[in-house]
Amino acid sequence: TLGGGSASLYGYNNCLTGATWSNILGGNANIITCAYSSSIMGGYQNSICCCSDNSSIVGGSDNNICCFSSYSSVIGGSSNTIFCNSCQSSIIGGGCNIIQNSSGYSSVVGGCCNRICDNSCNSGIFSGGWNKILGSEKSVVLGGNNNHICSYSDRSGVLAGRCNQIKDHSYYSSIVGGCRNLIYDNSDSSSILGGCCNRICCSDNSTITGGCFNRIEQDSFRSTISGGDWNSIESCSNKSGIFAGAGNHICDNSHRSAIVGGHCARITQDSCRSTISGGYRNCITCNSCDSSIVGGCYNKVCYYSCNSTISGGNQNCIRNYSDNSTISGGNQNCIRNYSDNSTITGGSSNKICFNSDNSTIIGGCDNRICNYSNYSSIIGGCDNRICNNSNYSSIIGGCDNKIRNSSDYSSIIGGSGNIIENAACSVIIGGYDLFLDTPNTVLVSKLKINSVANSLTDDAILTRDNSGNVNFRSFSSFGTFSFGGIVNGATESMTGFMNQICNSNNASVIGGSYNCVGV
Repeated sequence: TLGGGSASLYGYNNCLTGATWSNILGGNANIITCAYSSSIMGGYQNSICCCSDNSSIVGGSDNNICCFSSYSSVIGGSSNTIFCNSCQSSIIGGGCNIIQNSSGYSSVVGGCCNRICDNSCNSGIFSGGWNKILGSEKSVVLGGNNNHICSYSDRSGVLAGRCNQIKDHSYYSSIVGGCRNLIYDNSDSSSILGGCCNRICCSDNSTITGGCFNRIEQDSFRSTISGGDWNSIESCSNKSGIFAGAGNHICDNSHRSAIVGGHCARITQDSCRSTISGGYRNCITCNSCDSSIVGGCYNKVCYYSCNSTISGGNQNCIRNYSDNSTISGGNQNCIRNYSDNSTITGGSSNKICFNSDNSTIIGGCDNRICNYSNYSSIIGGCDNRICNNSNYSSIIGGCDNKIRNSSDYSSIIGGSGNIIENAACSVIIGGYDLFLDTPNTVLVSKLKINSVANSLTDDAILTRDNSGNVNFRSFSSFGTFSFGGIVNGATESMTGFMNQICNSNNASVIGGSYNCVGV
């Protein structure tokens, strides 16, 4: 049938109606109606109609261009449709593909049941099935199945994969492969590369690389998750990263923070620029900025303890405004309550607390430095205590030793149950249950000297009073009192004053002073 105007009609059972300057060249049951300068070349039951001028269909079957979709084309395939003001668009091959609703300058190449619609101008779908671009200009889906770009997510792309989506004003974003990945809610310039069920929400310039069930959301801009499962960056934690691991979280305004591997680690509540590397259930929280945990399990830096570090170990804790402090290994060690610049190295259940700045515990078990005891240290031992304003003091080894109550610059070396109280600059060496409350004093239980040099010119001797204090006494204080002297390695005695017999059997000194035999 030829219906007026300058037109050409060939083939079998084809029809031209109101189609000036249009042509049907071969095929069967093809129709051009009310469309100027259009053409159909071969195929079956193809149609161009409703003011879709200057359009063409080449081969295929049941393909349609209609409803003011001028300058458009369909090449091959079956049941493909361009309509509703989708000018200068094209579909090449495939089946049941659609371009509609003012989606001009768009293309679908191959595949099945792909759709570009709702003002998605300058967009393209290439291969795959059931892919959609809805209301998103200049966007691309390349292969895959059930991938969607929609709701004003302009200039975005999905490359392969299945059931991936970019939507809700997420401009310049991309998903490459994977399954059920989602970028949405104003997440501009963000990307997901592979993996399954990963999600970026309301977070510009963010990236997830692989893994499963990872999330970046709630205004966490410029953040990254690389691999792992169930990791999340959320609640305004900008410029942060999680690298591998599982169940790790950075949230609550913890900017520029990172978790590397591990399981169930958390950086939360304004703990900016902090890092957790490996381990299990480690946590940095409550405004503990610039802090780090390396390995171990159940370790925690919290409550405004900035610039602090825990390296390994189990259930160690730095908390309550204890800045610039460190715990290295061990079990259940704790630095807390304004104890800045302090260190615990190894051991178990050791504590530095209550304003004990610049203090150190090395090893041991259940040792304590507390209550304003600054610049103090405990090395090894068990149940040792430095407390109550005992600054610059130290305990080395031993058990249940105590330096307390303003005993500055004091030390206990070994022993058990020893106490220095209200005694500055004092020392207890070894012993058991010794008590010292005298400043500038050294207390020992027993004193044994292996060797003493012999000096003939000394004019004083050591003495001990009834309280055990060691003093010295000059020879002149003895007046006219005299005594024999010293017998060393000999069998005889002597008379006189300060005479000596050494290593000489059967020798005698009778009377006089400072006489010597065998010296």
